[in-house]
Formats: sequence, C-alpha cells, structure tokens
Amino acid sequence: MISFKHFVLIFIFFQGVLFFAQENTNVKVIIKLRPIENFRGKLKNCTSSVFENNVLVSKKIIQGHKFKFKLDSKSIYKIVFEKKPYVSKHIIVNCAGIPPREKSKFKLKADISLFRYKKEYDTSFLAKEPISVGYYNEIKEEMIWDFEYNRSMVEKIIHTMTKK
Repeated sequence: MISFKHFVLIFIFFQGVLFFAQENTNVKVIIKLRPIENFRGKLKNCTSSVFENNVLVSKKIIQGHKFKFKLDSKSIYKIVFEKKPYVSKHIIVNCAGIPPREKSKFKLKADISLFRYKKEYDTSFLAKEPISVGYYNEIKEEMIWDFEYNRSMVEKIIHTMTKK
C-alpha cells in the first residue's frame, strides 16, 4: 500500500511535469493607431481591450498612438481598438499554431486607421469581423498578417462608404 507521504510526492511531481510542459510563446504586437483623415497623424488616447480565448485580460487607455502588448500563451487573441467618435476595429492573433522551438520570439507590426462614425454608413460588420488576422506561417517560420483577408476587409469598407 502506498503511504500518504509517497502519494504527496508523486502528486507534486506530476503537477511539476504539467506546469513545465505548458509551452509559452513570445509574440510582441506593435500597432500604430492613426486617423483616416490624416494618415501621417497620430490617434492618441484610444482604448485597447485584449481578450484571450474570449476572456478579457487587459483593458487600458493608450497614452500615445502606439499599442504594445506581449502575447505569451498559445491562445487566440482578440484586440479591440476604440475611441469616440470613431468606429472601433479589432484584430485576431492566433498564437495556437506556433510549434515548440528554441527561438520563439516574434513581432507583429501594423498601422491601423480608425474613421469617424457616420450613421449613413453601415459599418456594423466591423463589430463581428476583424480588420486583420495574424497567424504563424509554417513555411516562413514567423508570425505574419493575412494580407488577402485584410485587403478584402479594406475593399468592404470602401464599398460601404462609397455606395449611395
């Protein structure tokens, strides 16, 4: 019969194995926020909300125009940018597909422009659909943006704003 002391030691051993078996990632997301009216301008004091697997993990006001955040687990992240009276936009970053390896530091950079809300434009789809999607590309062995998806979203926004 196994004693209580042995049971506790075995239990602690397996907890340690499970803890160290969890793999972390290191993806640094750097986003510059700009107003659509002046692309060289800087959109300051926006609110950013970071969701990890649909759970809010961070919400803060960005003092400058640069958003920097480290994604450190193999999860799917949703990052929302909002400021009144602008239309909010969000991105999705999928870190779940990053394989285990020695070098696991990645950077994702982007410029995101927000435009002012006008009731004559139906931009409600932006609440459900991300403006861009980042993921791990196995061929390039790096985190990249899905530019085809991004292009289709930009075209959808342009179409919405130009149709009469």
